[in-house]
Amino acid sequence: MGTFNTFYINASNLSSASAVYTDEEMTTLAPSGYYSDGVVIREQLSAPNSQGQILVGDVSNNCESCTTSCSDEVLFSPPSDFTGPATLRGSVSFGSDTGAIKVEIRGVSTKPIGVDLQFDGVKYNGFASSSALASVNLYQAPLPTVTSYFWTNGSGGTSNCSNWNSTLINVPKLHFNSVSGLWEEVGNAGGLLITNKLATGFSSYGAGKLIRYIPKNTVANNLLDVEFVLPCGSSSLEVGPVLAVSCPQSLTLIVTSASESSHSNACSSAMGISRYIGPVVSQTSGVLAVGDFIFNNSVASITTADGYYRAVGTSLQGISTQYGSFRVQGGLVTEIQSC
Repeated sequence: MGTFNTFYINASNLSSASAVYTDEEMTTLAPSGYYSDGVVIREQLSAPNSQGQILVGDVSNNCESCTTSCSDEVLFSPPSDFTGPATLRGSVSFGSDTGAIKVEIRGVSTKPIGVDLQFDGVKYNGFASSSALASVNLYQAPLPTVTSYFWTNGSGGTSNCSNWNSTLINVPKLHFNSVSGLWEEVGNAGGLLITNKLATGFSSYGAGKLIRYIPKNTVANNLLDVEFVLPCGSSSLEVGPVLAVSCPQSLTLIVTSASESSHSNACSSAMGISRYIGPVVSQTSGVLAVGDFIFNNSVASITTADGYYRAVGTSLQGISTQYGSFRVQGGLVTEIQSC
């Protein structure tokens, strides 16, 4: 993704300019590439074309409504020199790929965020936390179908943020342009409602990574529409907040029993049913941990029902016996025990 910087043009706007320069005297041409003033996008060539032009075209209409393809992790994060409040809006395209789309939000322990995710007409604004200080739960604001705000007590950067105590905020609006590779400021997002907040903030430094899996089980090129609000600004790319979208992947298999009503019943239940791990806490492929999502298929479209399940001990974190059991509540693993 591109960055903001200062350049100089020989006209009142980029549409009318014949070149982009790096110095105020306009003696040094800027490097070849795409440039935008937030209204149009034009390409500067490395040498004049056959018509003697070095700054050509307006490719703004090729932006595809600020859609970017998922060839690697797609980051929603403002440029390093843009640390103030903002809202980042864009859509991610996955082509014909199928699998589970992982969305991960980092840095909520330092600054609050708002998020609104929609895929194939469904909202996905609830998240599990990777933090050992957080309870195993799908964290949601009171109204999970609208932009939802997540925050942290103490370390979360809300105490000196006037926006956080407001009802409506007006912040710069950034769109990602996949043609230019730039997050572009395209005006203000006025009247953003900021009242739909997590009822109780995470404990200080306790938000961890917020993770959600979104199913893509058809080859249709549906878009993931993202709004990522930074009401109190950001710190840096390394610290965040950052929202990351991963390309669809098949989840890792774990073989289990059918659902049972208790740990003891699970330990005597036959295994042979395939389920799939959506890692939140686990750092080891194929190993299930307390706090992870678990699904009945590899694309994360069917969550595993509440109950107790038996599995081989080596596929359960912290289990040294041959077999163990795990408990599922609300699609998340809440207990793991030895059999």
